[in-house]
Amino acid sequence: MATPKPSSNFDREQSLDPEPSRKAANDKQPAPTPFDNPWLLPILLSGLALWFSYDGWLNPETKSILFNRICAPISALAALWLTRGALRETRLRRESEQRGQTGASS
Repeated sequence: MATPKPSSNFDREQSLDPEPSRKAANDKQPAPTPFDNPWLLPILLSGLALWFSYDGWLNPETKSILFNRICAPISALAALWLTRGALRETRLRRESEQRGQTGASS
């Protein structure tokens, strides 16, 4: 009896892969989500700070003026703190990528 032929090009390409272990390792990593981005929280908190500032000082028709005037500086400080952290994380990622590229070429 004859052996069956591969049904598609994918089967042939998969059998010719010179480094199947590297490909399998990449498949095991979870897909990134928008929540993994270090800039998500600073942007959201900046928006909240602007909203609280508008409602606390510029909108005379709101009923919760005191709440907005308290939350505006708190969210602004949190946004600044998280922006500092996001800048640091972005810089560290960039430096590690550059070290990885220079280490691979030498």
